[in-house]
Amino acid sequence: MPAGARIALEESLERAVDLIALSGHASRHMWSPTPDVLLLPEDDAERAWLADKRGLESDVSGSNCVLTDCRFSINDETLGALVDRWDGAGLLADAIALHESMSQFRELTRFFERAFARSSSKLSGPLSAFLADTPMHYSRDEVNRWTVELRHTSIHADRSRLAARQRDAFFVAPRMVAAGYDVLLNKMQWHSPDTSRRAVWRPWSGSHSAGVGDAFLTAGQPGKLAFTMFDRFGVYPLALDVLLQTAPIPGAWPPKVGRPAGGDGGV
Repeated sequence: MPAGARIALEESLERAVDLIALSGHASRHMWSPTPDVLLLPEDDAERAWLADKRGLESDVSGSNCVLTDCRFSINDETLGALVDRWDGAGLLADAIALHESMSQFRELTRFFERAFARSSSKLSGPLSAFLADTPMHYSRDEVNRWTVELRHTSIHADRSRLAARQRDAFFVAPRMVAAGYDVLLNKMQWHSPDTSRRAVWRPWSGSHSAGVGDAFLTAGQPGKLAFTMFDRFGVYPLALDVLLQTAPIPGAWPPKVGRPAGGDGGV
């Protein structure tokens, strides 16, 4: 499918959903159903070719798989480590209390700026240097994506380029949360560009990179795996519990998929 036509359709869909949400003063979430693609044959030859096909091959390259267990024990060591940075603990707690990825991203950005006493434009260097020696393997490019590319379009909307939306932050927020725990507990000098580390906290589980399926666990310790599959275009989360019973377009293939679609009545 031509990318330009698909993007135009996505923009139209998002405008319609935004309008419904605004008119009803309601929150809105967007998913792709299962299947996320239907084929409409144009002639008998295409219809015959599709007749013996069993289904569509799934492409999970647009999936987000991350271990998100960032807990720590409250003891004399951790309490002592937080004594000079209760402001940071509060900012990080504010961030993880949020459920929307973009809101969480913005609060995490404020947290990192506070930790290193640097604005976002000067944050990439010290933050990436601090996170370089961690089991999560944060790269300079990944940190630059947080602090420069996505940060500008998520905060400022007065530029000619498009403002960032919810889906832009979905892939980065989980690893930013883990980085926040690392900074809060392991940064030697709080509210300073200094990148010295101490060994107070180490994640029991996590992802080795921003990619898919590259994770680690610690024997004997709990780990919580959060897995979100996106549609084959890598745009909207795939609603695995919403299986279309029949094709919404007459004559589309496959004609039958699964059980009736369900939902909670939200937009």
